[in-house]
Amino acid sequence: MRVPYLALAAILAAFVSAPLALRGDEPPKKEEPKKDDASKEKEKDKEKPDEDSPKAEDLVPFEKLEVDLRKELWKVTRRYTVRRRLDEKTIHCTADTYGWLLRRLPLASVASRELELGKYVIEGKGEAKFSIDDTEGAQADCERVFEEDGRIVIVARGSVEGVLLPKTKGTGVIVCRWREDKDDKKKVATECFVFFRVASDELHALTAPFRDALGKVLGGKLDGLVGTATKIACEIEKDPDKVRRALVRSKKLKDEEIDEFRRKFLLG
Repeated sequence: MRVPYLALAAILAAFVSAPLALRGDEPPKKEEPKKDDASKEKEKDKEKPDEDSPKAEDLVPFEKLEVDLRKELWKVTRRYTVRRRLDEKTIHCTADTYGWLLRRLPLASVASRELELGKYVIEGKGEAKFSIDDTEGAQADCERVFEEDGRIVIVARGSVEGVLLPKTKGTGVIVCRWREDKDDKKKVATECFVFFRVASDELHALTAPFRDALGKVLGGKLDGLVGTATKIACEIEKDPDKVRRALVRSKKLKDEEIDEFRRKFLLG
């Protein structure tokens, strides 16, 4: 049973008696009671970001984005509700294949579903735009706002929900990076990051007690999204014609899309 926002707010109100100081927000003006050194140190460690995680400005090329988009992404990545990082993985495919599929996630999702490797429904909505539905509570309209060799930045505007997690609207910034393995050109090292900020400032405050749960849900959703490209990239390396046949069998792609795949992986 999912908990309605009003009921959730009432529950949280029992635990939250003063405005919350949120990462990147202005601190509350009410004077906090003094704490001993041990408590201060514990709180400091709790708020300390992961030193191994790159900073937002190292992941997103803000200076290359148009002004309004830059402001939106800056707010999401600097004043996020939750941030999640997927562990680096090594995939048995070429960097070129992996990048090609990340730029064609709708095609990858068709192949993934046809081969029973995933459930994500990803549909193209024009140049660099697409929608996603993981069929388990996550839906969003997405756009690739930046891409270069080894990096893609995607903005996802939508909602996410899960067991005991109410439907939560917001904006996500997804950064995928990859590089060729220095010892094996048929392997690629990948890593992904997501920043998510809920749509409402009030809800941003109320989410503090269950941000860990929200982070875990988002991590799982991101893993599934990126896995759409990862799994098909591995299948292409093993048997590209098997993937082509799956695309044809689906009857969900245009002839020119299948021809592009054939030229890329079977005639190249």
